[in-house]
Amino acid sequence: MTPLEDCVLYAGGYNNGLGGNVVKIYLDDTTFKVSSSGAFSTPRMNLASTTVGKYAFFAGGWDGSDRYNDNVDVIKLVNGTPTLYKTLTLDTPAAFLAGTHLGSLAIFGGGKNADGPVDTITAFRVDGDTVSKVDLNRLGVNLALNSGLSLAGGLGVNTDNVGVEVDA
Repeated sequence: MTPLEDCVLYAGGYNNGLGGNVVKIYLDDTTFKVSSSGAFSTPRMNLASTTVGKYAFFAGGWDGSDRYNDNVDVIKLVNGTPTLYKTLTLDTPAAFLAGTHLGSLAIFGGGKNADGPVDTITAFRVDGDTVSKVDLNRLGVNLALNSGLSLAGGLGVNTDNVGVEVDA
């Protein structure tokens, strides 16, 4: 779930089947309203989300059987309707990952997949109407993930040995 403009967007989940739509929750006068859109590329659960500017990002997830997802759906509102703007990819497929933003960057990392803990971070930059994947090596990012699921978003794993350094 992530805020975008004057609403909140929710995607994924499980309710007698995988969630395949983006759900828009908004306030109409004093009443909360809910609408749904087919803007999601692949039904999945246990994904991460964040917002940068006018774009909402929904990354990773799990299909409920054996497929961990590397899709990053970039959603924007078009005439108030959540619309799939672009689908990008994570460096490593993962579920239970964490997502956040820092300035113009949407950042996703950690989690797990069929091989176990995921120790990669993938970032995307918003520049006006352009959304693109960022090469963290070119940004001078020195990343050390020494505790397995350290960025796993609420799994209660020790994060004492996580360090991210960005050279200006």
